[in-house]
Amino acid sequence: MRRRKPIRQINLRITEPLRRKLETAAAERGISTNQLMAQLLEAGLEENKDKTIAETIAKAVAKRLGFRKVPSRPPPPRTLIGSVSSQQHKKEGGDT
Repeated sequence: MRRRKPIRQINLRITEPLRRKLETAAAERGISTNQLMAQLLEAGLEENKDKTIAETIAKAVAKRLGFRKVPSRPPPPRTLIGSVSSQQHKKEGGDT
């Protein structure tokens, strides 16, 4: 006879709107709310693990290259060179 994995119950306090969102998302996937929450938790832990591994590798590479400090987050994306905001465009007499 195969043994079942031990299952533990965890009580979690969430807002009513979040509970409704979870129930809706679970129904759309055709699974129980419990199964959805377990999947989301598992995916979140895996994503966090991947980020930790990537940060460790980045620090090792930076150290190897002689950098003293490695940013913990990537810099914000740069805007396109020569791009014009809508307000600048209006000031310059452009179409709206």
